[in-house]
Amino acid sequence: MALSAGPGGLGTNGEGTAIVLGTGAEDITHGAAPSGRTDADRKRQRDYQAKHVKNKKDAADEAARELADLRAERVAMELILFSALPQTDGPSSSEPLNLLTVAQRIASEAILTRRAGPSIMGANAPALPTQESAPVGRDPVLGDRPMIVPIDLTELLKTIQDKLPLQVLLDKAPTAARLDKKHRGVIDITTGTANEVGVLQISTELKQLLGISDDDSKRCTSAANVLRINSIGAIGAYMSSNLTKVHGHCMGVLNLLLGGTKRWRLWKPGRHPDATSVEDVQLDQQPGELLWLPPGWYHEVFTSGIAFMKTSRHRDVNADGGVAYSLACWHVPTALRAQTVLAYALGKSVESQGGAGPLDVKGRSQKLYEVFVDGVVERSQLSSDAMV
Repeated sequence: MALSAGPGGLGTNGEGTAIVLGTGAEDITHGAAPSGRTDADRKRQRDYQAKHVKNKKDAADEAARELADLRAERVAMELILFSALPQTDGPSSSEPLNLLTVAQRIASEAILTRRAGPSIMGANAPALPTQESAPVGRDPVLGDRPMIVPIDLTELLKTIQDKLPLQVLLDKAPTAARLDKKHRGVIDITTGTANEVGVLQISTELKQLLGISDDDSKRCTSAANVLRINSIGAIGAYMSSNLTKVHGHCMGVLNLLLGGTKRWRLWKPGRHPDATSVEDVQLDQQPGELLWLPPGWYHEVFTSGIAFMKTSRHRDVNADGGVAYSLACWHVPTALRAQTVLAYALGKSVESQGGAGPLDVKGRSQKLYEVFVDGVVERSQLSSDAMV
């Protein structure tokens, strides 16, 4: 607003309201005498205003740094992707795409260039022409979303109860795999035990029932050897109310619940979920049900119920009276092979986080690319640092 008056005089604001003007060293007041504030008061006000301005600038600078860090992270992930998936010029479309979509398209073009499979760009993306494709497994009931698989497993479950009852599984489990008040869940109680042979047989029969080809199974075995993780499957046990925190796997998982009940919260591949993330899918799994978890999907699992058993002399589980237990093994459908490589190359799975030997993420990504895109890699072809 415009004011007119000399030092110490009266002025108006254009609306007829009188305003007392100080000499410049005093406060401007509306119809009141000078406040009589001391120099110390005015200094404190100036300091407060200066601090407020500085805080706003610091906040803006911090936001700019965070944005720069995010952009740098994106560039770094893209560099890893291009290094892990060679012989591609990147996406051909100029449309705005998020990082995962970009990665999928790059992988699709790379796969087609190498003549090793169909596009995985999604239903809404423009289709690329198919070339000489690798043999496609039947995968009659498995897709790209988590689900309880609608298949009759009655006979297989009877076989499991006869050969691998809960009591035997717990009694034969390694002493280190102890369940107690502190350690309420163990992901693997069978590897390295007499029950390992039975787990391999059950996993093989399960995949046969699903129509999964031997070729797909061999690829998963080779990939597990590259990642130095269990290759044949394992049985895990969990006490009541155990919560497995959010994580993801680069390969798909077939999870057969043998006893107890579980609640799954699941998120699509992409940014790692945080405490505020709402799940994309929620499933309650009952005993005898097979859950399919596609590659890259994040999941949190809560043990909501248990299977009761006789006393186990090696497990402190009597307070709960039992455990929930399930069989898990790897599977990667043909159409999701590239997604598996991407999930690992972009650090979207727990398998890419651990110290798994001399090979870094880029080196293991290249190995996975060879397994799932170039062809089956036999154990004898893997370098010694990738062997179990």
